[in-house]
Amino acid sequence: MLNCMTKYAQEDTDKALDMCLVKSLFSANDFKSIPSSGAVIKENNNEVEIKSLGTPETQLMVNIKPNKSTIDVYQNLFKSK
Repeated sequence: MLNCMTKYAQEDTDKALDMCLVKSLFSANDFKSIPSSGAVIKENNNEVEIKSLGTPETQLMVNIKPNKSTIDVYQNLFKSK
């Protein structure tokens, strides 16, 4: 139930619980299938902090962009062999 309450709006989970009680459905799978069959999933607006991995030196390496060569450079390399 807690999983559904975090995934769906409270109104939808309340309706699902009411339906389960009215129809004598006592299975967690039955409860879970009711809101998932047509309820709108609640958006999670919490901002997530992204923690970088590695040391400051490795973080510098992430921002390095490689040099680019034109196709002519590669064609000349293959022609010379």
